[in-house]
Amino acid sequence: SIFIFIALLTFLFVINAGQEYGWSSVIIISCIIISLLFLIIFVLHEKKINKESNAVSPILNFSVLKKRQILFPIFTFALIYIITNGMIYLFPFYLQWIRDLPKKEIGLLMAIPSLLQMFAGYLSGTLSDKKSIKIICSTGILLTIVSYVTFSFLDSASNYYFVVFSIVLYGIAIGVFIPANTNRIMSFAPLDQKGSISSLMTTVIRLGSALGVASFAAIFSSFVPQKNPVQMGVPMDNILMGFKYTFIFGALICILALVINLFVNDTLEEKISETRISKTK
Repeated sequence: SIFIFIALLTFLFVINAGQEYGWSSVIIISCIIISLLFLIIFVLHEKKINKESNAVSPILNFSVLKKRQILFPIFTFALIYIITNGMIYLFPFYLQWIRDLPKKEIGLLMAIPSLLQMFAGYLSGTLSDKKSIKIICSTGILLTIVSYVTFSFLDSASNYYFVVFSIVLYGIAIGVFIPANTNRIMSFAPLDQKGSISSLMTTVIRLGSALGVASFAAIFSSFVPQKNPVQMGVPMDNILMGFKYTFIFGALICILALVINLFVNDTLEEKISETRISKTK
């Protein structure tokens, strides 16, 4: 736990502070080396424990990650949470700088996705016990792609209800994907490894969330380096260009997630068979 904590801590520091300190600065390069070093130590340590039958249980069982139904969905989670937290971070600035909306109204609009995720998530979770999870997850990712394409076309003249529609679509999309993908991972996890897989999934989700904020901020800052571009008199077209290309980046991440999702075969019969095998063992 200490090894992976240090590896992730230094990695996230690099992602968040690389632009501020300079990517070639001593502190950033040192943190990269420390992160890689402790990641290697963690992997070697876990492999050693995996081979020793009398040793305590490893934090991460590498044999479980050989299953495509576990490894691919976990990686997809990282990608989806990159765009999820990226949107949560960036979209309020669009509402504030481009639409000039009051902060209370911005807060209410940003609450819409969370509310819709609860309703869509309940439906998605229920259906994922009976229907193809691949189809449900693919639907969620496709809707997310559409919502991000919609975000990239928003400007100061966009109809207010169209802006609300794009937020609603995004909330439904994420709500459809997350419960189904979680169900897929936990359905194929062996009974004696569910806790370990759950902790790995949570770690990857948090890592994706941090990368989302850092990557969206970095891309937007490359177009609009000013902290408050409106007060600094930055042309509106420049600010809109920053939003547009950042959201296009999010759409590309979604497309990658969709491609990975299509490589996972997880029929209901396979899940039942996997559960029976785990119980037998």
